[in-house]
Amino acid sequence: MFGAYLTDTGEGPFLRTGDLGFISAGELYLTGRLKDLIIIRGRNYYPQAIEFNVSQSHPAVRSSNGAAFSVEAGGEERLLIVHEMERTYRKSDPIPVFEAIRQTVSERCELQVYAIVLIKSASIPKTSSGKIRRSACRQAFLDGTLEIIANYQENLQYSTFEGWQDALADGSKKSLSPPDIPALLAMSLESRTEEIAK
Repeated sequence: MFGAYLTDTGEGPFLRTGDLGFISAGELYLTGRLKDLIIIRGRNYYPQAIEFNVSQSHPAVRSSNGAAFSVEAGGEERLLIVHEMERTYRKSDPIPVFEAIRQTVSERCELQVYAIVLIKSASIPKTSSGKIRRSACRQAFLDGTLEIIANYQENLQYSTFEGWQDALADGSKKSLSPPDIPALLAMSLESRTEEIAK
């Protein structure tokens, strides 16, 4: 961290801060953090750009309270989006929201979305200054501690937690329960499909 030297002049040592940026007209502009950079199929993507486009995709996710990051699935890094759902849309059908997000990210970022998780408003991890904590959000997803309203996974697998709660309340499906998302991600595609179909 404290042993960085410039490759062209050998000048240093400098502190590696982990920030990404560029210099224009003698001014330094910070654009993000190295640890937040998303690398998929050898290409670099800024999460801020993906998150901005997601917030423009549908009124249900109009706020900037979302996080984009990658998870490993099937031996490769895949894009996952977590976003708070506006209160007024909380009981609405989430499928149009999923479809709008997928289409927007595909068209504007040229990326395929592996999974989308819609969570309760005011529940995404943030710093004391209000910045989204992407690493904490990713870990909460892997730990299964996000306050999920609905989620989508590739191959058109949709789930709504409120729907499960209604089914449990009327006793129509006693065995119905929310999926263990980290466990599903660790499975092969075939095993995952079989588990979801149960």
